[in-house]
Amino acid sequence: MEEFIEKMREYSEVLNAESLDKREEINEAINKLNEFRKQLKETLKLWEELKIKLSYFQNFEGKIQNSLCKNTQYSEIQKCETSTSQVT
Repeated sequence: MEEFIEKMREYSEVLNAESLDKREEINEAINKLNEFRKQLKETLKLWEELKIKLSYFQNFEGKIQNSLCKNTQYSEIQKCETSTSQVT
């Protein structure tokens, strides 16, 4: 009976050691996931800033194109006609 108890203790120690290794692996995976989440959050923030800037520049592009099209000396007037037909 004592031999059985001793074997069970040894087996328990082996399982505890394996469990500790698995916990360390899990903690490493969690740390990596947290880092990826942080990077994703930063990327999303930059993406939102880029969308705002893109909207601003598209608006600016439209104003420049309108100014050029209103200029009677603009040599590429056909581009104005196509761009206005695309808007409607």
